[in-house]
Amino acid sequence: MRESRRVPCCEECGGEFENLKDTRASKRFCSDKCRYRHRDRLRYERDPEGERARGRAYYAANREQVLARLRARAARKAAGT
Repeated sequence: MRESRRVPCCEECGGEFENLKDTRASKRFCSDKCRYRHRDRLRYERDPEGERARGRAYYAANREQVLARLRARAARKAAGT
């Protein structure tokens, strides 16, 4: 009986890798987005208060840029609907 090949899946989203030839045994994530999300979640689990403080400090230092980015996102969303 032929052994079926297991299709590798992303550890973050569970999606299958599209290009099986490109998949290496060391590859764990389907994209940089999944890899960064996994890394950030692990960092948050280790020190949640430290990560919250880091986020608050960034917002305090860059408040106008953050709000401008949110306004631009809202405008894009409104234009798309």
